[in-house]
Amino acid sequence: ARYYEDSQIMYSHFLDHPYCYYGAQMRNYSENGIYFESQYSIKPGTLIYVRKTYSSAGVPCNKFEKPNQMYVVWSQKTHNIDDSLYRVGTARFDQSADKTNYDPFRFPKTQITKEENAILNSGISAGIVIKEETEVDLREAKKIAESRAKKLQILNHFALSIASTLDLQEILQIICKEMVSIFGARNTGIGLLNRKKTNLRLVAFYTESKHESDATGLELPLEGNASTQYVVNTGQAIVVPDAQNNPINESIHEISRKRGTQCLMIVPLMTRGEVLGTIGLPTSDTNRIFTAEEVSLAQTIASQVAGAIDNARLFAKTEKAKKLAEQDLEIGHKIQTNFFPEKIPILTGWEVSAHFEAARQVTGDFYDIISIEDNQKVAIVIADVCDHGVGSALFMVLFRSLIRAFIQQNFSMRVSEQDYQHHRLDTSLLNTMSLTNNYIANTHERSGMFASVFLGVLSPDTGLLKYINGGHEAPFIIARSGIKTRLKPTGPVVGVFPDMNYFVNQIHINPEETFFAFTDGATDAQNPEGELFTKDRLSKLLAQPSPSTNDLLNKIINAIRRHVSDMDQYDDITLLAVRRK
Repeated sequence: ARYYEDSQIMYSHFLDHPYCYYGAQMRNYSENGIYFESQYSIKPGTLIYVRKTYSSAGVPCNKFEKPNQMYVVWSQKTHNIDDSLYRVGTARFDQSADKTNYDPFRFPKTQITKEENAILNSGISAGIVIKEETEVDLREAKKIAESRAKKLQILNHFALSIASTLDLQEILQIICKEMVSIFGARNTGIGLLNRKKTNLRLVAFYTESKHESDATGLELPLEGNASTQYVVNTGQAIVVPDAQNNPINESIHEISRKRGTQCLMIVPLMTRGEVLGTIGLPTSDTNRIFTAEEVSLAQTIASQVAGAIDNARLFAKTEKAKKLAEQDLEIGHKIQTNFFPEKIPILTGWEVSAHFEAARQVTGDFYDIISIEDNQKVAIVIADVCDHGVGSALFMVLFRSLIRAFIQQNFSMRVSEQDYQHHRLDTSLLNTMSLTNNYIANTHERSGMFASVFLGVLSPDTGLLKYINGGHEAPFIIARSGIKTRLKPTGPVVGVFPDMNYFVNQIHINPEETFFAFTDGATDAQNPEGELFTKDRLSKLLAQPSPSTNDLLNKIINAIRRHVSDMDQYDDITLLAVRRK
């Protein structure tokens, strides 16, 4: 308890403004809660999140890393010489009667008095509502749809704006100007961290006020600025109300007063999991506090531009920025190519061929052949990440790495032969797909990225293929007489929502039968008249006899090229054929 006495904390109102933090001074800490002093009023019954602040630049605090959800039991105003303070007592919130899922608490469950319970119920009874299932409110649905459409329109406009140039300073200025327009902020400044992460230097600044001076080049120390330290160390956005007096940004109080800042939103710029800087958006309206929806939109925008800023910061320092960026993409292409199998495993009694053509320097398609069970079995993967370009390519690497790691992990566990026959194969496939889906959906929800994935495990000695088709184009099973069947989806695409249901199917590949999988870049290839290659054309080619898997793939690729003629390739093309001799 002594360790926490007189330490700085910050807290947010859980229901009203979850991103909005106020500074306070903790006076007592115990298992039953905390007692602190704040210059901001807090009503009894209010639900709050409490964190300990960061004591110095670049030094994260090991305690209070996760917010402690608590409720205010009592709040008493005291009068000091210089200002008015509120002494506040809190206790751990008891979620046992609540049906919603909150973060786990650090404090053990405590008993509260009848008087405290009455105060709590009067304060938060209107705040926490357990909604019963009702019919969909059409007006609310329309409002949500319009809000999403507006958000997509904003993001599209923003993406087009920053894509218009590769010049670093021009990109930064575009970002600042667009953020001012989108959020109605007084100005916008972008600060990049120095190598020691002790200072932020404003490298871009935009304001629509003729009376406000340019702040480009301003150095902002992180020492004494717990709000910015919080953003840098956690990668989370923060809203700072009363920026001129709030204790959590003490080092920039004078700057806030000179510039008339009332509320400040700070959003991290992150790349490869590391914060490289921040975007600051201040307001001069005393009644304006950024909403959770605005913070979410700002974070989405920041995630889109952080990579562009990082590349521009490294390479686009001169007029040769475009050339250097293209060289960087070429390097990315070479690195990404290494993620494809260098050698396809040799399967006794089987013939395996693959073909890949990228539409751009980087791709969202991938395939993999993975030996498992001491080479007694082989995993077959083909997938297509949504969208195109760098974002799709980055997620291609993530999907491929997750699937490889999870399938090796699940098939490395030793079990009995009987358990293996009945449970192991199905369970391992389901675990691999579910773990991959949940990681993408939970960790990268804001990115909106997903992939169609076919994952199968082949037993070469028997020809048994167990598989899960996660929303992918249905592969073909081809016999000598023609197309035998297609392996339709057994679950949704991967990465949209967590805890989705996937099912395992199986099929035996008999001698002289071929498994053929593809991505939609093959069937969607367009000729100069805009006509697609189509599944019908592909099916007719597959129905024709082919002496080998190589001949089969060459026949398909040549037909696509004749169809496309001199048109640019629109999408990646991946073909995979496995034939039992």
